[in-house]
Amino acid sequence: MTEAHEAFGRAIATYDDAAEIQKHSAHQLSLAFPNRENPVSLELGSGTGLMTNEFFRAYDNGQLLVTDANPSLVAHCSQKFKRAASMTLLAEEALDRLPSCSFDLIFSNMVFQWVSGDPNIAIARLQSLLAPDGVLVYATIGHRNFHRWRAHLKQHGLESGMREDLPEVWLGQYHEEIIPRDYGSARGFLDMLKRTGAHTSREGYLKHHMRAFKHACDQYDGSDEWHVVYGMLHASHAPAP
Repeated sequence: MTEAHEAFGRAIATYDDAAEIQKHSAHQLSLAFPNRENPVSLELGSGTGLMTNEFFRAYDNGQLLVTDANPSLVAHCSQKFKRAASMTLLAEEALDRLPSCSFDLIFSNMVFQWVSGDPNIAIARLQSLLAPDGVLVYATIGHRNFHRWRAHLKQHGLESGMREDLPEVWLGQYHEEIIPRDYGSARGFLDMLKRTGAHTSREGYLKHHMRAFKHACDQYDGSDEWHVVYGMLHASHAPAP
C-alpha cells in the first residue's frame, strides 16, 4: 500500500464533508451509467463510497464488485453498505485474476490520477474486462488541475509535489470541466487537500525548506481551478462518441 493509499485511509472521518468536487464528479459520472437493469459491475477505488452510493441509487439490485487498495476503506464501505447483499468486496491486487469479458459496467471516480505510470494503460486493462455490450466510465483529474498553485510555487522557486505527467488526452475522453474554487488562503487550500487525503506528494519529491514554503503560502490567495476529465469506453475498444 502506497503513502497515498494510507493518507486516504486516515481521511475517512473528514473526506465526505470536504469532498465537494468529488461528490460533483460522482453525480456527473452517474449520469453516464447505461440504462440497464441490474448490471454486473466493478468499481475501482471505492474510497468512502461516494460513487458506490450513486451506483445503488441507479440500480437497486445491481451486482457490484467493489475494490480499494486500502483495507480500512474496504471495511468502511462494507459497513456503510451492509444492506446491499449483492455487493462483494475484493482486494485491488486481485484484479489481475479476474476473467475477461466479466462486467456490464466498470466505473471509477477520481482514482486514475493516482495510478503510477501511464493511467491510459490501466484504463485499457480495465476495458478488457468488459462483457461484449459493456461500458467503462470514469472521472479523473486533468493535467491543468490547480495550475495557479503550481505556477505560484514555481515563481518562488518551489515545486508543488503534484503530479506533472498526467495525459493531455485521456483514453475515451468525452468531456472536461474547469471548476473555479476559492479556499480563502493557502491554509484553506492545503486543509482541503489534507481533509480529502490528497496531500501526499509524488514519488521522488523533495520537501521545501519550511521558511521558503511559508513565505510562498503567505502570498497565495487560495483561489484555483479544478480540471476534471470524464471518459467512456465500450467493449468494442472504440471510444464513445
